[in-house]
Amino acid sequence: MVTGGRVYGGMTPAERRARRRAQLLEAGLEVFARRGWARATVADVCRAAGLSQRYFYEQFADREGLFLAITDRIAEEV
Repeated sequence: MVTGGRVYGGMTPAERRARRRAQLLEAGLEVFARRGWARATVADVCRAAGLSQRYFYEQFADREGLFLAITDRIAEEV
C-alpha cells in the first residue's frame, strides 16, 4: 500500500514541498538582500521563486516567518 501520496515529476508530495520551501528560502534571501525588509513583499518572493502565494502560505504564516526561517538556515550554515 502506498501512503506517501502520488509521485509526480519523479517526486513524492513531501519532496515537492521540501523543494518549494527551498525555492522560497533562496528567493526570500535574494529579495530581502535586494529590496530590504521594508520594501520586500510576499508577492516579490513568490515571483522570484516562480511559485504562487498558495505555496508560500503552505510553508510560512507571513513574511516574518520566512525571514526567521532564512536566519535559522544561515545560522545552521555558520
